[in-house]
Amino acid sequence: MYTLYCVSRCKKHKKSPFEKALQNDRPRTEKALLMIQRLYAVERRARQEQLAADRIKELRLTESLPVINQLGKWIFEEIKSTLPKS
Repeated sequence: MYTLYCVSRCKKHKKSPFEKALQNDRPRTEKALLMIQRLYAVERRARQEQLAADRIKELRLTESLPVINQLGKWIFEEIKSTLPKS
């Protein structure tokens, strides 16, 4: 659960580098930001519906975790195909 907690609480810090990257690589950056927005939507839903802790955990496992996994796999694939600039 640490990963889900970290993403739900720390995703604001993850978003900033992507926003800066819009200037350099708009297509990839937009794809990453769309996935991050999906995570925000799950958290917003939990807050709006005032879900209990056990329901929030279930919601994160069923809706956030697949997005986190997709984002991680996508980043890994992109790293393999992205050459360093130096």
